Amino acid sequence: MGRLFFLLFLLAPLIEITLFVVIGREIGVLATLLWVLASAVLGILIIRWKGFSLAGDIRATMGQGKLPARALADAMATFIAGILLLIPGFLSDAIALILLIGPLRTLIYGLLARRMTVTTTTTSAHYRYRSGPETPPQDPARLNDNTIDLDEDDWRKR
Repeated sequence: MGRLFFLLFLLAPLIEITLFVVIGREIGVLATLLWVLASAVLGILIIRWKGFSLAGDIRATMGQGKLPARALADAMATFIAGILLLIPGFLSDAIALILLIGPLRTLIYGLLARRMTVTTTTTSAHYRYRSGPETPPQDPARLNDNTIDLDEDDWRKR
């Protein structure tokens, strides 16, 4: 899996440059640059919109007594799409558009869910309080002759 990401990391810029050249030849340099600029502006707008609505989506889902897993996943996918739109390139724009289309996003969730394992952990703590003049028993392994017990009056910072 790591090798796949490394390979994609190396190939993505080459694919983007190739697409710039091919599409630039077809639609012209000015139209290509306008497309890149427009997708960056759209990315900024999506990130701002999702940033403001994320908290409301989570609050509404939790208010219904549900876990906000789907709301978080949708918000994250939309946020990633916004970032991909900010990156100049046609491949990143295509991936962003796939993430923005709800049914395709649901399909991606299904594919990812098959590869995921969900685990839960439960922790608990128990506390016991005592009152009265009793002193708690001390661990004999912790007491030795080399220990010097200082009160707050005996200790000062230098």
